[in-house]
Amino acid sequence: VIVVVMNTFFTLLMDRAGHFERHQSLNQMETSNMVRVFMLKFVNSGCLVLLYGQKWLQKLVGIYFEEASDFNVDWYSTGGSSLIIFMFLNVFAPHVGSFVAYYRHRAKIRKLESSLTKDKE
Repeated sequence: VIVVVMNTFFTLLMDRAGHFERHQSLNQMETSNMVRVFMLKFVNSGCLVLLYGQKWLQKLVGIYFEEASDFNVDWYSTGGSSLIIFMFLNVFAPHVGSFVAYYRHRAKIRKLESSLTKDKE
C-alpha cells in the first residue's frame, strides 16, 4: 500500500513541479512530467523489489529473507499476494480522483436541481 501511495504522491508532485518549469508548450510539459513520473514509479515499484533480493543490501539494512529457489507455495502466500494487491491498487488508484470529482459534480447538480424545484413551488 505504501508503494501505491508513494506513486500517487510522485504523480501529484511532478504535475505541480511541471507548472514551475518554463516549457514552450503544454505538450513539452506533459512529456517531461510523463518521463519523470515513469522513472520514479519504475524505481519505486520495480527496482526496489529487485534490490531487496541482493545479499549485500540485506546485510546493509539488517533484514534477511529466506532464499527461495523457485516460486513455491510459500512465495505465493507472501510475495504473490503482495504483488497481486500492488497491481490491483495500481490499476484503480489513478482513477479515484476522477470518481471523487464526478460524484462531487453530481452532488452539486442535484443540489441545484432541488433548489430550482423548490423555487417553482
